[in-house]
Amino acid sequence: MVMDGTALVASGQQLRSTNGILLELLSLNEAKLRDDWDKWQQAMINEMTSMNKMVVFELADIPLDGKLIGVRWVFKLKLDAQRRATQYKDRLVAQGYAQHQGLDYDQTFSPVVRLQTVQMLLALTQQYGLYVSQLDVSTAFLNGKIDKNIHVQIPPTFEAQENDSKCYKLKKALYGLKQAGRLWHAALDEQLQALPNRAMSTTSRVQLVRQQLSSVFSITDQGNISHNIGLSVQYRHEERTLSIDQSGYIEGILVKFGMNEAWTASMLATESINNLKPREGDAASAEEVWHYALLVGSLLWIAQGSRPDIAFAVGRCTRFVANPSGEHLTAAKRILRYLKGTIKVSLTTVAPVGGQMLTGWADSDWASSRDCRRSTSGYVFTIDGLVCSWSSRLQPTVANSSVEAEYMALAGAARELLWTTMFLHKAKQPMSKTAGIHVSAGTSVLHSHNSKLTFNRNVPILHSDSSGACAIANDPQHFKKTKHIDIAHFFLRDEIAS
Repeated sequence: MVMDGTALVASGQQLRSTNGILLELLSLNEAKLRDDWDKWQQAMINEMTSMNKMVVFELADIPLDGKLIGVRWVFKLKLDAQRRATQYKDRLVAQGYAQHQGLDYDQTFSPVVRLQTVQMLLALTQQYGLYVSQLDVSTAFLNGKIDKNIHVQIPPTFEAQENDSKCYKLKKALYGLKQAGRLWHAALDEQLQALPNRAMSTTSRVQLVRQQLSSVFSITDQGNISHNIGLSVQYRHEERTLSIDQSGYIEGILVKFGMNEAWTASMLATESINNLKPREGDAASAEEVWHYALLVGSLLWIAQGSRPDIAFAVGRCTRFVANPSGEHLTAAKRILRYLKGTIKVSLTTVAPVGGQMLTGWADSDWASSRDCRRSTSGYVFTIDGLVCSWSSRLQPTVANSSVEAEYMALAGAARELLWTTMFLHKAKQPMSKTAGIHVSAGTSVLHSHNSKLTFNRNVPILHSDSSGACAIANDPQHFKKTKHIDIAHFFLRDEIAS
């Protein structure tokens, strides 16, 4: 397909690695025509064996209303952190789009881990010279107990498919169902809640968790973490450094969008990205929207995972997901070309000895968005010197001055700081529970407007380069010139006062 003269990846394009290995097949019929069909077929048999062992379904008569959810096989070659082929993987997936709320499912929400949580966990383990062990639950979603009366078609190439009166009645969740993630979370939570709440050594508790989960689920111990959710992690405890990169994930995205042979960009061209305007004229087609959203979503994951240098540019591109143009697509592909040229760049931070436990920096431009004149806020946080959280985001309202924009950036960063502080409390870190937030102008705590502030590594510090914004934040008086600022931003004063 083509979007305003700019080529897009066709929906039927196959995904291959840079050395030509086919990573995903399009259909069962295609798999049958391949020389390695015996391997894909064995993977299908293994998957059905696992589902039968877990009693995922039972053979049943087709219900009187004739309602069946379709199923299909999804084929994928699994890779390791170096993108080497390791396993033929077939998965039976339900066509959840045919489900009806209230009949086939009720709720679908399922909590997932925040990237910031993973990054904070890695920072804390580096701080204490520890490692993170990684466990993999095989066919995880199939452990969820089904909560509705759902019948699915017999999978292609398997039993009784010649009998039109038979189907499978689900007893466990199946990949593709709208509630599958929620049911898996409920099954996992049930086992974690069953753990004894008694005092024991950290090592004993870790072993207990491992044993409890292994007794119920099929668990593979993958050893110390090196690759997880697209992140490659490398510890250097002797040098007190932590490195995170997404080179393997970036390589996959380049291949997926047909840009593994494209020229690289040495710079982001931030100015041209900042000058992007909304699409004019006809609206983008559904296919154009889907492909643009897929690309920008992939870039957003990279920006949040290990590349804060592209956070602003990607954030700018996300504003046009609902109605993208060729200009927007070109800008997004420019970011991808930049990533191709810097694919080996890692987020490497060094933990200083005796530094501040939790430190943040907040900043803002002023009215930089040409189409709406709103400002963009940015922040970054470190735990003991190790970067753990960052963001670049368009402010929700127009700021009347640069000081107001800076204050709104401070307030937004303060919300992230409070969440991070609560996480550290849960992780039994020695954070002060009563000191509130201290806001400092400049990069040094010695420049703080709060004269009562003395060095305490357990008190979170939030820095800003705007003395005016710090004055508003630190002064409890209600200035006439600031009374129009939304109440959502003034909570910062309360946190400082506490």
